[in-house]
Amino acid sequence: MDWNQIDLSEWIDIMLESGITSFDQDVEKLTGSGRTLNNAQRDDGISRTIDRSNEVNLSDRADEARGLIKGDDIDCSYSPRPLACYFNDNGG
Repeated sequence: MDWNQIDLSEWIDIMLESGITSFDQDVEKLTGSGRTLNNAQRDDGISRTIDRSNEVNLSDRADEARGLIKGDDIDCSYSPRPLACYFNDNGG
C-alpha cells in the first residue's frame, strides 16, 4: 500500500472538529505525566535523560567501554568496518 496516495485529510479534520484527537503535542504530553499510560509522577524524556547523564561520569563510562573492546578479536579488514574498529589503541 502506498500511503502517499491516500488522502486522510477529511478524516483528520473530522477527528479534530469532534475533539477525538489533538495535534497540539509537546514533550510533556508525549513522554511525561501527560501520557495516558504509565504517567504517575513521571518526568518528561528530556529531564530523565539529563538526570541519568548527571548520575554518571560519561567520560569514565566511555573509557570503560573502550577497555572492554578487544581489537584483536574483531576483523577490521572489510568494509563497512565494525564500529569497534575505531576504538582500539592503534586507531584500527
